[in-house]
Amino acid sequence: MEQKYYRIPYEKRSLKELLDELPGIKKYAKVVFSRLERVTTIHEHVKVLDVGTSVGRFVIACNQLGYLSEGVDPNKIALSKAKELSKQLDIPILSDRRIDVSLLTTHTFDFEKAIEAYQMIMDKSVSFIGILLSRY
Repeated sequence: MEQKYYRIPYEKRSLKELLDELPGIKKYAKVVFSRLERVTTIHEHVKVLDVGTSVGRFVIACNQLGYLSEGVDPNKIALSKAKELSKQLDIPILSDRRIDVSLLTTHTFDFEKAIEAYQMIMDKSVSFIGILLSRY
């Protein structure tokens, strides 16, 4: 399948562009769950939380596959597009709950020093779970 829109950020894509990509995202979600099933049991009523959901494509695919799922994202523009998709497809995408990411954050960098965070990841010199880029 040709990736027509891959250079356009998700939140800047039209609804048509996002909808065109959903079959591929659904295939991807099937692969993710088949890999998970190799290492663990996925119960019938499993809930999926997509942290960093962007416009909610993976959440939509999970819902279409029968998994109860929702997403959260700090990007207000992406969330606005997710709301449009949710309304168009009549599939709930967004969680109304807030997530405390402090338990997942092992390193914090000022946004201006993002290159240092990237270098740490690439060097594999330090173990990390989550890296937070802060504007303050």
